[in-house]
Amino acid sequence: MSAASVARESVGADRALRRLVEALVFVGVVALFLISPMLLTEWGVVYELAGGSVIEKIHPGTWAILLALGLVSLRFGNPLAFAARAVAVFPGTAPFLLAFVYLLGHAILVQKTPFTPIIDSFLLPFAALLTLSTTEDALRRRLALALHAALVVNAAIGLGEYLFGFRLTPYVAGEFVIEEDWRSTALLGHPLSNALTTGVYLITLSLGGGRDLPAPLRAVALALCLASMIAFGGRASLVLSLAIMGAVFAARCVGVLRGGRVDLRVVAALAALTPIVAVGLTELYAAGFFDQMLERFVNDRGSAKARLIMFGLFRALSWPEVLFGPDLGKIQALQNLEGVEYGLESFFIAYILTYGLIVSLFFFVGLAFFCREIVRASRPVAIAPLMFFFTVAATSVSLSAKTTTFGMLVALLLTMLRPGGEPTRA
Repeated sequence: MSAASVARESVGADRALRRLVEALVFVGVVALFLISPMLLTEWGVVYELAGGSVIEKIHPGTWAILLALGLVSLRFGNPLAFAARAVAVFPGTAPFLLAFVYLLGHAILVQKTPFTPIIDSFLLPFAALLTLSTTEDALRRRLALALHAALVVNAAIGLGEYLFGFRLTPYVAGEFVIEEDWRSTALLGHPLSNALTTGVYLITLSLGGGRDLPAPLRAVALALCLASMIAFGGRASLVLSLAIMGAVFAARCVGVLRGGRVDLRVVAALAALTPIVAVGLTELYAAGFFDQMLERFVNDRGSAKARLIMFGLFRALSWPEVLFGPDLGKIQALQNLEGVEYGLESFFIAYILTYGLIVSLFFFVGLAFFCREIVRASRPVAIAPLMFFFTVAATSVSLSAKTTTFGMLVALLLTMLRPGGEPTRA
C-alpha cells in the first residue's frame, strides 16, 4: 500500500471519527434538555430511586457526552496526549479534576455515599466543556438553534400546564407523586430546575445569546420564557434574573447616553410596545395570572424555616465532624427529626454537612477554577449567568443532589455565547 493510500485512509478515518463525535455531542446535549429525571422515572428507569444498575443511574445525555470525550481523546493518539493538550488550553481544568477525584474518593471510601450523583452534577460539565470546545462553529450554531427551540417549547408547555392544570409527566419526589403543587414540570422536570435553567437562558439572551435567531424570534423567546417563570414558581430565579436583566438594560442605556450607537428600529419598537406591555400586564394581574406566584412570596410553606433548620444542624455536630464530615446516618436522622428529609436548601451548606468543611472547600476552589475556564471558552459576559446559577444554587438543593443543570449551563454558554472565529482546540 502506498503512502498516499495510507494518508487518505487516515484522513477518512479521522473524518468519520469527527462526525461520530459531533453526532454524540449533539444527541447528548439535546437529550439533557428533553429527557428529565421525572421522564426517566415515568419510563421505568431507576435513575433517582434506590436500586438499579450504574447504567440507569447516569443520565443518557451524560453517557453520550462521556463517550464523545473518549473518542475525542483518540483523535490525539492517546488519552494522555489529549489530557496534556486540554490542560495547556484550559489550565483551570487540572485543579478542578484533582478536586473532583478527591471528592469522589472521599464519597466512596470515607462517606460511603453513592457516587453517581457527582458524575451527572460535575463530571458532565467537565466533559461538555472539553467536547464542545473541540467542535466546529457550525455544530455549535446548530446546537444553539436546537436549544433555543427546546427552551421555547419547554416554556410553552410550562405555561400550558399552569393555565390548563395538566402535567406532561408526573411531578414525583422519590416514590411519591405530588398532586397538590401547582408549579409546572414541562420538559425539564422539577419546577426549580425549570426556573433555574430558564433564568440562565433569559440572562444569556439579554447578553447577546440570541444572535442566531432573527430579532422577532428573539423577542418572542424572551417574552414566552419570562412568562413561564411564573409557571415554574422559582422565586429566587425570578427575582435574580429580572435584576440582572435590568442591570444589563440599564448599562446599555448608559452606553447610549454616553454616545454609543443605537438602532432606531429598536427604539421605535420599544416605544410602540411599552404601552401594550403595560396594558397586558395589568390585564394579566386582574385575571389572576400572578396570584399563585405572589402567594409564594407571602407564604413560603416553611421554606425559610427549613433554611434556618439547615444552619441549626451544625449545633448537633462536633468540630471534627464539621471539618472532616459527619456520619451520614446521623445527618439523615437529624433531617428526619427536623422535617427536612428531602434535602438541604443550599448546595454549599449541604456539601459541608455531607463531606466536611475541608473536602468541600478544596472542591469549591477547584470549581472556581473550572468556572474560569467556562468563561474563557465562551465570552466574558458569561460571568453573569454563572453568578446567577451559583447564587440560586446557594438557596436550593440544586447541585447537592443528582442534577444535570450545570452541564446544561455549560452547553448553553458554549453554544449561545460562543466566541467568534475558529473554535478553541483542546
